[in-house]
Amino acid sequence: MFTIVSYNMHAQGIIDFGSGRYYTILIPDPAVIGRYNPVSYYSEKGFLFNVVVPTLGTTHLPGYDTLSILSGELSNYPYNSTAYLSFEQYRSPDDYVSFSQTSGNAFGLTSVDLANWPLSSVDLYVTFDGTKNEAGVITTVSQTFDLPAGSPFTTYYFDPVFFSGLVSVDIKTSELFMDNLTFIPEPASVTLLAFGFLAGFQAFRKRKHRQ
Repeated sequence: MFTIVSYNMHAQGIIDFGSGRYYTILIPDPAVIGRYNPVSYYSEKGFLFNVVVPTLGTTHLPGYDTLSILSGELSNYPYNSTAYLSFEQYRSPDDYVSFSQTSGNAFGLTSVDLANWPLSSVDLYVTFDGTKNEAGVITTVSQTFDLPAGSPFTTYYFDPVFFSGLVSVDIKTSELFMDNLTFIPEPASVTLLAFGFLAGFQAFRKRKHRQ
């Protein structure tokens, strides 16, 4: 029980995109012999983020939409003093970012910091599509955040349906500037059970000691 409690307390937290576990690999483009496309991955706190490209080699221009880790004050990019994740959908309109735990365990989400282009004159819409597996039943949940034109990093909160049971999340948007993704480990019920067990055990010891 102590192990379960320790693991869940350690695992929960905030993905701040400052771990440095970021890399790009090259894979052959099936449409053009001799051409390679870079594929980006980012890993932190047991989560893996990657770009999904549904139509590789058909409607794509040479290259690949990739993830970037940015920070500081960059021309025409949102300002943030610490690192954040950036994705720009300029190769193909169906590319998107997907993430899940490398362990395959379920998780929940509570909040995230998002920003729009600082010089943008239009709103940016970021949609989180979550896949849930609860007791073997597969369901999907969705939530879209409306980022006003030119808005800096702002905290947005997920609906309760995102708090548990997620096995993967797809982020659909033309541009993504994301930081401080707050997650809840699973199974949360096991953690509560463990705390309940420990509390009951302590109460039992106190009663026994008084006897």
